[in-house]
Amino acid sequence: MAHLVNEDIVFKVNDHREEQIQWFGNIKVLVVDSFYRNPQLVRNLALAIPPSSKIKRGGYPAYTINASYDLSGLGPVYNDYIQRHFPNRLDSEYVNWNLSQATFMVNVMQSFGNEDMFPHIDNPSGENVASSIYLNTDDECSGGTSFFENDEFLGYVEMKYNRMVMYLQNVQHTAYMEEGSFDRRLYRINQQFFI
Repeated sequence: MAHLVNEDIVFKVNDHREEQIQWFGNIKVLVVDSFYRNPQLVRNLALAIPPSSKIKRGGYPAYTINASYDLSGLGPVYNDYIQRHFPNRLDSEYVNWNLSQATFMVNVMQSFGNEDMFPHIDNPSGENVASSIYLNTDDECSGGTSFFENDEFLGYVEMKYNRMVMYLQNVQHTAYMEEGSFDRRLYRINQQFFI
């Protein structure tokens, strides 16, 4: 019999999350630690699905996992964060609908050749948010997500196991990987949402 995924358990959000706001110039970033209750289950799922080199989002240099699971349980949590920290942009109905349609999307990448990636924006509208959840264990973590304004580096949110970051899609950002940090058999893995 095939292994079945119980999304209510795998993607259950921790009741004891720790949130903070970090600012990089005028860029607001929500940082939530201890996001998932069972992060090892989410990590195990990501490690069990072979990533594809054929799925390219805007030329971003990563392998991608994109699998269909029911992530609608994350809707109320994401909606709460968006309404409190990025208000007057997305209504609750849209956020919950978006999460009900979301897939389990994971970026899988290495540092070799990607240490100096150019910053990019996901969507110029200024209405939508992006979110990453780091799935590397603490002993694997290095770098994080860096933020820019007019191509000028402003700083970065440090990568930490089971940490979620959220920011507007119109801000310049990129994965920050130190040289030699993700090489050989070690990959940077993070779950992605575009809402």
